[in-house]
Amino acid sequence: MDNQEPSRFQGFGAAAWDGLLKALEITQAVSPMFPPLQTAVGGLLVVLRTINTTTSNTNDIKELGDYVVKLNDMLQSPVFCEIDSCPKALRERVEALTAKLSDICQSMQKISARRFGTSILSADRTSSEIQGHIKDLTWAINNFIVGATISIEVVVHDVDAKLGVLTSGFTGMGHQISGMEHQVSEILGHVQSPDATSLPRYASRARFDQSSHRVSCEDNTRTETLASIYRWIVPDVSYSDNDVTSPAVFWISGLAGSGKSTVAQTVAEWCHEREYLGASFFCSRDIAECSSVDLVFPTIARQLAQHNTEFKERLIEVMVADRDIQTAGVSRQLKHLIVDPWKRLFHSHTCVIVIDALDECRDSEATSVILAALARYITDLAPLKFLITSRPVHNVVGGFRGTGLGTSTQHLVLHEIPVESTEKDIRTYLEKNLARICATYQVTSPWPSTCAISSLVQKSDGLFIFAATAIKFIEDPSGGEDPDTRLRSLLLSDISEAASSPYQSLNTLYLQVLRTAFPEVPRSLRARLKMILGTLALSRERLSAASLEALMSLPEKSTRKTLYQLHSVIIVPQSEFEPIRLIHPSFHDFLVDPLRCIDSNFSVKSTMQHTVIATRCLFAMKTLLRRDMCNVNDSSKLNIEIPDLAERIQCHIPLPLQYACRHWAFHVSHSEINDELFEHLEYFCAKNMLHWLEVVSLLGELDNAVEALYDARKMLEKHPLPQSDVLILLEDCIRIIRQCLPGLRASCFQAYNGIVPFCPRQTLFRKLYHEQSPKAVEVLGGLDETWSPCIQVIEGHSDWVLDLAISAQNGHVVSASKDRSICVWSRTGAHLHTLDGHSDEVTSVLFCHPRGQILSASLDESIRVWDMTTGACLKTQTVQAKVQALACSVDGHLVAVGCHDACIRIWDTSKLDSDPIILRGHRHKVKSVQFLRDCSHLVSGSEDGACKLWDIQTSQCQCTFLNGSRVMSVAATPDGLTIACGLENNTISMWQTGVAFCPRSLRGHAAVVWSVDFSPNGLILASGSWDHTIRLWDVGTGAVLHTLMGHADQVLCLQFSADGTRIGTGSCDHSARIWDLSLILSRPLSSAIKQRRNLSTLVKLQSYMSHRQSEPEWNAETGNYIDLTGAHHSAVVRTLTFSANGTRLATGSWDGTVRLWNAVTGEHLRTSKSVGTLITSLSFSPDGKRIASSSYDGVVRLLREKTANCESVLTGHSGAAWKVVFAGQKLLSCSEDGSVRLWNLKARQSQGRVLLQKERSIIYQIALTSSEQVVATASLDDVGLNGGYGHAVIALLNIQTQTIFWAADSMGGTIESLSFSRDGSRLLSGASSGVIALWDVTIAASGANMEDVLVSVFEAGNAIENVSFTPDEKSILSDASYHRISQSPSPSGGGTDRSLEHGMVVHYLRDDWLWRGFPQPRRLCWLPVAFRHVRSRSQVYRGNMAVFNNIIAFGTEKGTVVLLDASRCE
Repeated sequence: MDNQEPSRFQGFGAAAWDGLLKALEITQAVSPMFPPLQTAVGGLLVVLRTINTTTSNTNDIKELGDYVVKLNDMLQSPVFCEIDSCPKALRERVEALTAKLSDICQSMQKISARRFGTSILSADRTSSEIQGHIKDLTWAINNFIVGATISIEVVVHDVDAKLGVLTSGFTGMGHQISGMEHQVSEILGHVQSPDATSLPRYASRARFDQSSHRVSCEDNTRTETLASIYRWIVPDVSYSDNDVTSPAVFWISGLAGSGKSTVAQTVAEWCHEREYLGASFFCSRDIAECSSVDLVFPTIARQLAQHNTEFKERLIEVMVADRDIQTAGVSRQLKHLIVDPWKRLFHSHTCVIVIDALDECRDSEATSVILAALARYITDLAPLKFLITSRPVHNVVGGFRGTGLGTSTQHLVLHEIPVESTEKDIRTYLEKNLARICATYQVTSPWPSTCAISSLVQKSDGLFIFAATAIKFIEDPSGGEDPDTRLRSLLLSDISEAASSPYQSLNTLYLQVLRTAFPEVPRSLRARLKMILGTLALSRERLSAASLEALMSLPEKSTRKTLYQLHSVIIVPQSEFEPIRLIHPSFHDFLVDPLRCIDSNFSVKSTMQHTVIATRCLFAMKTLLRRDMCNVNDSSKLNIEIPDLAERIQCHIPLPLQYACRHWAFHVSHSEINDELFEHLEYFCAKNMLHWLEVVSLLGELDNAVEALYDARKMLEKHPLPQSDVLILLEDCIRIIRQCLPGLRASCFQAYNGIVPFCPRQTLFRKLYHEQSPKAVEVLGGLDETWSPCIQVIEGHSDWVLDLAISAQNGHVVSASKDRSICVWSRTGAHLHTLDGHSDEVTSVLFCHPRGQILSASLDESIRVWDMTTGACLKTQTVQAKVQALACSVDGHLVAVGCHDACIRIWDTSKLDSDPIILRGHRHKVKSVQFLRDCSHLVSGSEDGACKLWDIQTSQCQCTFLNGSRVMSVAATPDGLTIACGLENNTISMWQTGVAFCPRSLRGHAAVVWSVDFSPNGLILASGSWDHTIRLWDVGTGAVLHTLMGHADQVLCLQFSADGTRIGTGSCDHSARIWDLSLILSRPLSSAIKQRRNLSTLVKLQSYMSHRQSEPEWNAETGNYIDLTGAHHSAVVRTLTFSANGTRLATGSWDGTVRLWNAVTGEHLRTSKSVGTLITSLSFSPDGKRIASSSYDGVVRLLREKTANCESVLTGHSGAAWKVVFAGQKLLSCSEDGSVRLWNLKARQSQGRVLLQKERSIIYQIALTSSEQVVATASLDDVGLNGGYGHAVIALLNIQTQTIFWAADSMGGTIESLSFSRDGSRLLSGASSGVIALWDVTIAASGANMEDVLVSVFEAGNAIENVSFTPDEKSILSDASYHRISQSPSPSGGGTDRSLEHGMVVHYLRDDWLWRGFPQPRRLCWLPVAFRHVRSRSQVYRGNMAVFNNIIAFGTEKGTVVLLDASRCE
């Protein structure tokens, strides 16, 4: 840069630009061996100096500068010093970089040439182009660095030329699959077995006897250690000290290599021989299933079931009752899978569980979740005893010390056993094994000398792994050296190293082994060796030689040849298909730590090796993935219904492909990205995602898929990637899995049948994968154009969600409900814990991260403290008043509650037993409290209309803010300067903390504002209201930034996530929702909100905003919106009906409108004028020209189909009209007033004729025979009698005589649906309890009693709202089930099949799966919650469904009408 030219920018931008130019000058100076590169860099410097500007993002310039510095370091490495000696692959990469830099330079020259004299309007475009080229430069240099590093490390170009080996390798493995059967069966043992549908999946290779490489202690070694363990197990044996109160846990800790696993194996064998062993779990970081914390307790439970038939029966009961227990939190697994079944048994003797190497379980929590769970339930597990071994890592140590488990634990530290004792055992081990070697190899005696053994003992430094490795090294004949020579070389080795290292001798030994095996390391060998060692060290599970070669594109047999001389540190089985394993985890640690493995010929660069493995995984999936991998040929089956699933997986999904599908995302998230990896990633995202989802569903790995994709996407965002759709497609896939997880988990075919149809229309994923789902349902109506901001719907509570909180640590969500329960959910929506204990509504809940706890408050006059990891209740504090609100200070030291007695109570969280500070001043119930960030002030809101600011130290109110309405919630900005109050009068008042007058009022909500919360940066206020909406406000201007709609009822609570990118909400609709704010906030409000955006993201945003409906009108009387402009309803869709020919659909809602739809195309046609109340039922006239509606106001209306205008208003009912049906040219209706009326439409009767009038009765269902002679009614009779709600009655009414000729109490409670057979001889009734009853009308006409009239009873499992006969009238279909009529005779007059009639149900929804019920039941697809109604809600507030042939219509709670076409389904 010309020093005389004034800089046009200051500060960080100038510094970054200067740093970039200086770095490029160095690049030019250090690249003389590559003249074209030097020239290209020089030209780039000239252009950049001419442009002399910065992009809008200084970080881009700095990032490019950092990569240029890395480039300079690489160009100065020895491999680049001489062009003649530089490998061809590196020269080619330099040439590619040169060409790319030249292209970018030419493009920037054009920008420079036109910069002067350009208009202001084009300045932004020019700046954007420069920024794009800056990113292109960064990617080009990054790509060169990564590719060159990999080439140097493993000479990938040699392997790339052999990519075909991968495909042939997989193919070649097909005929050899029999050699892998044992290994595959072990790996897939948890996928399916004879008990697969009733017992939990498990880690088959975690048992103590599942590996031939596990060794037990040599005779006469570890005698004192083993004796102490045996005394703990059986206190009354001969060597016991009769300590009958031995603790439940024995913990053996020690450094890596100190012999913990050997002791655990010895104890497991000892217990097994004496029938004390209940179960064992030997953790291993290089076997995925053996390192999964989610499989520890299911595996233990399954092994216990194998030993105890009664326990097995109890376990099966648990699995049948809760299939999702396997994906629950670890503590919940322990309780339901082990504790509960165990407590119901009689125990007569000791039972031991051995858990080895617990530190090798992948557990990111600060406290081991396994130990935290045990701490919670250890007293309930007697007489079970747990032997646990581990290294003294932080989360394991904390698990014993921080959970209270330590008080039930006997602890033995192996590396603290007296040196003399350990050395004695090591000496015994060495003497015995060296004597064996001497005899085997006929070494001249005496050998070895006592001095030599003593030297080895000293070098072992107390680590048994040193002694074991030394023996293997000495006796390894692969190098051609005799044992004496190897022993002498080992004794003479002395590699300088930091004396402070606890593994000095072990590192020396490992290097000795490697250097002895490979004294010379030519480039070709170095490449292959580092490829194999790196893969073995960093793979997520063990691979066989054949699998490793197939996955990594290595020549056949090359692995065994390469590792031939490393048998002392790597166990290579004789079979090509048995897994290779490192001798000990410490060898893995050695290889990947450059401070320990100081020889670059052997050290593994983790990120580069992950790049290579990730590339190979993606290539494997590209080559081998296809639809229906296991040749099932039946997409209706669940995974557990596929016959011989384990064998099919073994036969059709090779182990390398299984590995790739499980772990590609992990390797990507730990890699450096280059062009080859990125190209494979682009192909995978565009072509293979559905196939991949099929396989991970089959393998039972779906629950990890979201986290893996999330981590991969997060890592990719940090890289200077080229323009691509990869990030968009990964985000689409994450959203899809979240939306469809239950269905995908149950059936692999959901990848094709239940994903693409429910993707928003404009998503790239849908466009790319539409052709892969040719036989899936088609969504005709109710599909969004783009992804909703709602990224997750959490269902599980049976009543209102009163409060929720989002964890700042891991994204978990905790929700509190009116149903008295607290639920903890993972970031993916998995149900981790249910916290039971409160005896009344749980009004408030929060995470207290500083203390690792969850706090809850309830109307039962208590607060409870729960362990965040295990869900254990740690403390219950009585408050002596109903608690409405709860808050915790940010430092976790204080907790405050707002109570119904108008008081606020504050405790020190470490002294909850002490008397609280009581703040008095409010006159009515305290609804909300919140600490300010200074932890010394508190703000509160009350039904007395006051918001108060309190000084906690003085217990005095500093300021009172008077509102003209009840305060329902309060929130304060992070700086404590602004307080927001959500008010009953539909507004939000904004107060400055130092000013008690002139608040700013935010208006926009149509009803009570229940909850408010500020974003972490204080720039956005969120509010939730009775009006079902969440509004986002600009705090500075008071403007509404966005309105979130989706809840079907009042929004009671909300909270921002700690990073401000998400918001959680809870509602009276029994659900909680998580919203992604990055999809709806079009621009950052300040520098505190930083988001990486690309063009596609902005296009998605603009599309979403353009499809927003105008805000509907609020109906205060019904508590719902009325929207006459939008296509869909604005409230619960309560009734749906098809016209007789199936071309039209009518829907009615709580918004008071009737909407008409083209049932063939899904198009919304027209909307009636709102009647202002619930539409309870609809009925088309036989000719389809008119629609009758009944409504909650007691009125029956007649609408014209062509106009949706009302042509007749029929009054006469004095209570809600619940049902209306056409009877030729007449209408039949029933009402809450106990009447049934018949309306003659020709005579235009406005009052109608009363056919039936019952006192103290509510008639809510009717059905008419085809002859129009008999009416069936369902009613609640004797309502109000003795204060009762009445009892359900079903009756038959003769229209001509207007008399009831038969009546009986209904089966199963309230009747929701009635339907006659075609000839009127049979009647079906469907009840709210799920009971379907078949009645004989002919017998009823004779006056028979109920038992004689009742033909059959069927259980549907869900509430019934629609029930009818199938066309042949030999079966029954409801909206929730299908049943064959086994008893004869069938209804007469049926004859042959005929076209489906109006109202005939041929598809139904059971357990959220769409089924085809005729001619044979067949599962079609699982429906996401947004595309169906939720049956758990009370009838009047839940949606509904209707079916005509292959068209299925759903009315949802939020007002959406979903139309599905199932005609293409198989």
